[in-house]
Amino acid sequence: MDEGEANQSHGDGTTLGEFSHAVGGHSTMFKFDETTICKALTPREFYFYKNLDGPIRTFIPQFKGIVNVDTEDHQKIKLFRARRITENDLSPLHLNFLREYFLPEFIHDNYKGRGDDNMLHNKSEGEDDYRPIVTNPTPMPYLLLENISSKYVFPCVLDLKMGTRLHGDTASTVKAKKQTEKSSSTTSQQLGVRMCGIQVYNEAKGVFHRHDKYYCRKLNAKGFKDHLYQFFCDCTDKLRVDVCICFLEKLEELKAVIKNYNGYRFYSCSLLLVYEGQSHRSSNTSSADMRLIDFAHTNCNEIFHDFCPREGPDDGLLKGLQTVYDMLDEFVESVPRV
Repeated sequence: MDEGEANQSHGDGTTLGEFSHAVGGHSTMFKFDETTICKALTPREFYFYKNLDGPIRTFIPQFKGIVNVDTEDHQKIKLFRARRITENDLSPLHLNFLREYFLPEFIHDNYKGRGDDNMLHNKSEGEDDYRPIVTNPTPMPYLLLENISSKYVFPCVLDLKMGTRLHGDTASTVKAKKQTEKSSSTTSQQLGVRMCGIQVYNEAKGVFHRHDKYYCRKLNAKGFKDHLYQFFCDCTDKLRVDVCICFLEKLEELKAVIKNYNGYRFYSCSLLLVYEGQSHRSSNTSSADMRLIDFAHTNCNEIFHDFCPREGPDDGLLKGLQTVYDMLDEFVESVPRV
């Protein structure tokens, strides 16, 4: 089935198509329609897409609802079909992300030695409700989110993993150690940001050039800066100064916004940068877009404050934003003024 046959609405649901502009190696995503993508629902991310409010919403893809995605075989081809549902159709396991705080490894890591023997040894009423999901039920719930790349003909896309810390508050000791090592071995710890994926349009040849997360993970600080510069040259030797200036303005605004979100931690979120690869199609108003995505490990003081109380804004995220800002500013300043 080609893309032209996908995304058709039927009585039994909408047939999903491939989302071809995902560059960061995230969980499977589908194209629901021209302006909407489907991403597998996780309870915590669902919560934040519904509840994050204030100025930050400008920098987050629009949340459009939820669907159940089912698979079926059609003429030896596996089809994915989506049917719209409401929150009332979801099971408690898909809504209650607080069960993460009751997983045995989290309880053990956070209460050992604190005298909370009841949490460590006694099985409380309803404990079974918080056990991890061990099966993959069909159909699976997915989020419907704004497709940021839909307004571009040849979108250049950069996925940046933000912050110095990559694990959430409920990560086990083993998981946290692994993610801390990854932060130290990549540019995350040093710069507060690392690349996860790149897609750049080569206008001269009419093709996209891509690097996946495994390639990007090997970049050191110099490699990060070199590839960031190349991203804004769209496979030429000429810097897209107009695009850089657009992103500088957006980065300045986002930094100011994040500073006002006291107690929030956007662990392992990504910053998605998109611009039009065909230079003659760009304009001052639509040449660039930038959004925060991936909130599976985000936290705030309104959620189980006693476990992980925190003060001030997310300094790790701010460090990464400042790194990108400083590099872009340097790129623009290096261009000879006419």
